[in-house]
Amino acid sequence: MRDWVRGAFCPNCNRLIYRLTQQDSSREWTQQGAAVQTDVRGAYVLCKSCSSRVRLKPTSELPGWGFEVDR
Repeated sequence: MRDWVRGAFCPNCNRLIYRLTQQDSSREWTQQGAAVQTDVRGAYVLCKSCSSRVRLKPTSELPGWGFEVDR
């Protein structure tokens, strides 16, 4: 069995802001790292390293996750 790992980096300081993992036996991704928050401007995470607000956009590419960094 293999695990799949994807990560997202802060566009400001280039530090890892969250990591997604998935096992072959599961279709859903497990997220570790900064929590997704929402406000009137949309979904975002706060970088724990530089405190930047990193915008997220909806995606259907990752079943069970639904966001990616909006650059």
